[in-house]
Amino acid sequence: MRRFSPHTLRRPLVTLALACVLVGASALAPAGAGAAPNVVVIQTDDMTRSDLYASYTDPLTGVPYSVMPNTLGLIAAQGTTFNRYYVSNPLCCPSRATMLGGRYSHNNGVLTNFFPSGGYYKFDHNNALPVWLQNAGYRTAHVGKFMNEYGNNDPSEKPRGWDVWHTVIGDARLFYGYKTNDNGTVSEPHGVYDENTASYAEIDSAGCPDNPPLLGECNYLTDLITQQAQDAITNFGGNAFYLQVDYTTPHGDIVTPGGPEPAPRHAGTLAGARAPRVPSYNEFDISDKPKFVRSNPRLGFGKIDYIDRRYQNRLESLRSVDDGVGRIINQLAQSGALPNTYIVFTSDNGFFQGEHRFDSAKFLPYESSNHMPFLIRGPGILPATRSGELVGNVDFAPTVLQLTGASATHSIDGRSMLRFIQDPAKRTKRPILLEGFTGVGEPGVALRGATASIKASPRDYEGLRIGRYKYIQYRSGARELYDLKLDKYEVHSRHLDPRYREVKAWLRDNLFRLERCVARTCKTQVKGKIPVPLAKKKPKPPPQQPTPGQQTG
Repeated sequence: MRRFSPHTLRRPLVTLALACVLVGASALAPAGAGAAPNVVVIQTDDMTRSDLYASYTDPLTGVPYSVMPNTLGLIAAQGTTFNRYYVSNPLCCPSRATMLGGRYSHNNGVLTNFFPSGGYYKFDHNNALPVWLQNAGYRTAHVGKFMNEYGNNDPSEKPRGWDVWHTVIGDARLFYGYKTNDNGTVSEPHGVYDENTASYAEIDSAGCPDNPPLLGECNYLTDLITQQAQDAITNFGGNAFYLQVDYTTPHGDIVTPGGPEPAPRHAGTLAGARAPRVPSYNEFDISDKPKFVRSNPRLGFGKIDYIDRRYQNRLESLRSVDDGVGRIINQLAQSGALPNTYIVFTSDNGFFQGEHRFDSAKFLPYESSNHMPFLIRGPGILPATRSGELVGNVDFAPTVLQLTGASATHSIDGRSMLRFIQDPAKRTKRPILLEGFTGVGEPGVALRGATASIKASPRDYEGLRIGRYKYIQYRSGARELYDLKLDKYEVHSRHLDPRYREVKAWLRDNLFRLERCVARTCKTQVKGKIPVPLAKKKPKPPPQQPTPGQQTG
């Protein structure tokens, strides 16, 4: 059972005085022009772009507040927001593998969350970003959730490349009662989870983490991850460092009701929150969608209520992540490292909350699942800038490599985002490949790391995101084509629209070129102009009738 205790709503944890700690450099430059810069990556799990910009109203004052004021005020407002950042394979482990290795799933072999087609033990840890950074003299640290199945074979294992290692072991879907590997030592359970009742037998005091009880501890997972990140920053002692902070939030836990467990200080603060009623929510007409989508009935009152209650828990849990963002940036400022530190905020994949009649899950190629937030601030980055360049998680590793001066030990499919940070108005025609390998029940496809019990049926697909378009080809033969300039919620697939016939053929040809790309061929821009749909034909005017007395010949 979740405990919802009444308390007074609090204003943002960190004052915006920190927002005034601006970078002195006038131009962004990679490592080599002075002290090597630090990099801090803060990543959430299953967080959507709309979650980042969500707000709530204080019931006592009626004043609206952002759910994540520190993230927006101390990172977005102080740096660059990439408005078109996509994860190519929107599933936890494949997304993280692409991020750390700079390769698409079809090249790194991490197709799903579980071995042998994916998971922690499928990833090549010897050729990954932390190893490359160590080779360049960096100290590296990881705290929080890592890749699925980590610790299943050896809970004390620490993968190559990480100097500091505080990582959740096994199932990360617990906010109490979980274990961690702390630099090779397996901890006792943090708090108590009762397997018999599938509930938390022990929950933090509302005073945690600032005022823990005299005879108790603070074990809430998000707060522990934040504290370990702060300790890592303190212990780096002036060395150039890379710190990756992986929050489990807002991924749901295994305790009813649905959604993640909010911190006690935030529980109940967003009572009445409703999932966004965007045009694709509980979509009325899905005749343009593939058969597996058309089989979804419209959401009933019970399912809608469940989605809304889960959404409330998601936003309330994200408030503790935002507290963590503020604390981490404050720790960087106190240590003197902030002016020379790049800070990234992103999410591994999104989540369905009623869009297209899906009540849960991800991994399908819709915007709610693969269009993610990506914010970056740091030395020389102009504040409050936005880039509309199409980028993806395949570009993360090469970006960090250029910023730090480190080198990869294998070929990279992505490219650095640095030029688009330097010039936010710059645009190219490099496409992003979309991939999915979790097909269930399709011809010749066995269950590979996804369950068929969730509403969003797993499917194998490949697709292309370029310009205003998203084009998808499913293994089943189904097709989808969206003109996101006209239809950003993907309500109307244009794959059968005759006005898009040339567009569809062009996208299909470019997908064929990209679907098995390697290294350089993944970076190649599309040739020629991106086609536009044919104009809608105007109806012919009725034939003109002769006036009385007019000769007709």
